[in-house]
Amino acid sequence: MTTEEPFKPLQAPLTDIDLKKPRAYPDQNILSRLAFGELPVLQKLIDDLGIKLCLSYTHFDEISQIEILEKQELIYQYILKNEIYYLEQHIGTENAGIAVINESNLTAFIKKPSNDPIIDSSVALMQQFAHKSFGGQKSKTHIEIVEEIKNNLTHTLNTEAKQIFDDFISELQKHSFFSNTDSKVSDEIWNVLSMKKSELSKITQPNVIKNIWELVKNDVQKTDPNMTLEQFIGLSFDPNYTLQNKISILMYWLNIIGYWSDKKLDKENKYTASSRDVQHATHASFTGLVISQDDRFCKKLAACFEYLNIKTQILQRLDIHSTIEKYELIWPLDSFSSKNSLRNNYDFSDAIKNPYAKSSKPKS
Repeated sequence: MTTEEPFKPLQAPLTDIDLKKPRAYPDQNILSRLAFGELPVLQKLIDDLGIKLCLSYTHFDEISQIEILEKQELIYQYILKNEIYYLEQHIGTENAGIAVINESNLTAFIKKPSNDPIIDSSVALMQQFAHKSFGGQKSKTHIEIVEEIKNNLTHTLNTEAKQIFDDFISELQKHSFFSNTDSKVSDEIWNVLSMKKSELSKITQPNVIKNIWELVKNDVQKTDPNMTLEQFIGLSFDPNYTLQNKISILMYWLNIIGYWSDKKLDKENKYTASSRDVQHATHASFTGLVISQDDRFCKKLAACFEYLNIKTQILQRLDIHSTIEKYELIWPLDSFSSKNSLRNNYDFSDAIKNPYAKSSKPKS
């Protein structure tokens, strides 16, 4: 039994998970292929180990984007058939709640109602602010976006919160970069770096993020001699950042700096997909294993987990276009341990020995 307050998504009935059962978080591609019967080796592994798959609101958001309704239905049937769980973080904490997905609550998860429309539009604007850092939202400046957020929330903010917005806007106004519609954070960073971007792809575990810092530190400190790694990343901005906040910041930072970054992030659809990967990363940290076939995502996630000392293991599907179904446990290879009671103390490394077998070709 968990000691945290249980999450009650839309008043759905709760089922406590037996903590002796290992929990795993598949990304959307893996979930879909499991549902379509394309990954029999992985399915057998899940069945043999008694793994309980966990999903988040991001999965349902992505499922809703699938244009072929029959494929959506196959995924929903798979979820109901296999006793899969819904996991959601308690905002502002390092706790999460879990509930079994069943026929009585599936529709509620699919059609999760929006919050207050003012809050929703403000969240959308915050996404625009982040997208702006990658060269998107060319019709607005960073400052204009923040002012829109403040105006949206005017009736809900207290005096102290309004002052925080005003101070933030004043700080942005000190730098011409934030008043420019063509601003792109990655360009600003690379304007002061003398190294080639290709050097980043040569960095491998261990100490990925620290090694990136060693490459860029001299150039960065020419601009600010007192700059530290945590400041450069943005982790020191707020001492109250949760572990999940830090994962988000690191994933965005790795994209900005260019370490196995997603491509064409100035395009809104590409940025949205990348943002969903960040959401998957934060939710996955509450489980014992994350499963993905996205090489860029896996490399960034391993770098984040390593830096933050998160022992959630990462199982990557290799050679995704091959008829051979093959996997590699890429992080970590030591024994599993965690203080978080929602994350299983289960070491997958003994059970997973690069399983592979003949499987059907992935469907188009």
